[in-house]
Amino acid sequence: DLACSFVAIIEVNIKNRLREFNDSYEAAGEVLSVDQLWSGAVALAAAAEFGSSAFFVLEPGVVPAAGELAPHAILTDWGPTEIRRLLATAVFDEASFGRVKFHHRSIREYLAAHWVMRQLELGVPLLRLQGLFAANPYGAPVLIPSRRAALSWLATISVEVREWVVRD
Repeated sequence: DLACSFVAIIEVNIKNRLREFNDSYEAAGEVLSVDQLWSGAVALAAAAEFGSSAFFVLEPGVVPAAGELAPHAILTDWGPTEIRRLLATAVFDEASFGRVKFHHRSIREYLAAHWVMRQLELGVPLLRLQGLFAANPYGAPVLIPSRRAALSWLATISVEVREWVVRD
């Protein structure tokens, strides 16, 4: 199945990127498992994708500007060293102007889809999450264009979402 193959490729790519550091960004000495890094990246991706902000400020005390997010406000149970370790992985581009962003939009969209999948697994009803992807301005569901890719990723990993997409 071509879709499953592509999902496998992007997942392996992301996990490999989580294991390696960006060369020009000095990593903290914190050692985190790939699973911990994955969960942090998923949380940041969801915040970026659904908050329409591409950048994360590196310093905990800096107030984010428009289009920026503070990772310490998202990963509230993580320490500053752990956050620096995550942001030093190759999932993110090299730091510039005191901020980083996901290396590629497809990585952010795929990880954001995993965040939604996790919400479904935790028991959040799909009806409640549909507003992340569609609005009803004219009495019928209309796809939010900027969320199309994340919804497509989600539909590849969730039968329930796939049925909703096909039906509506």
